[in-house]
Amino acid sequence: MSKANQMGRDIMSKSDGEVLDLVYDKLKKTLEDCSFQSVYLNTPNFKGESSGMKGQVEGRREIAEELLKILEDNQETEYVWFATDGQGNNMGTFVLESSARDFAMKYGYTVGWWIKDKE
Repeated sequence: MSKANQMGRDIMSKSDGEVLDLVYDKLKKTLEDCSFQSVYLNTPNFKGESSGMKGQVEGRREIAEELLKILEDNQETEYVWFATDGQGNNMGTFVLESSARDFAMKYGYTVGWWIKDKE
């Protein structure tokens, strides 16, 4: 069995949370590597003035930061769903969007949401 197939099997045996932890750790490691490489590439000892290598490091850093932001935002964001009548009165709050939509359809209300404050 090839190394890639074995890695695929190892990942498939993990829970979603464990896979996200692996991705998160890999992105953090990538940021550390890019920081180290950036310092090296900006020293006078670096003779290869190729902007290609600097661009590659910068690109890796940017994508790792964007992916980390997505992971961190999604893990921390909780929504509160609510149903309102035609005058904007709150007719009920819900944890699940589906519950709010079912309630709103049953009574002819509108569904809205807000982001729950982090405690």
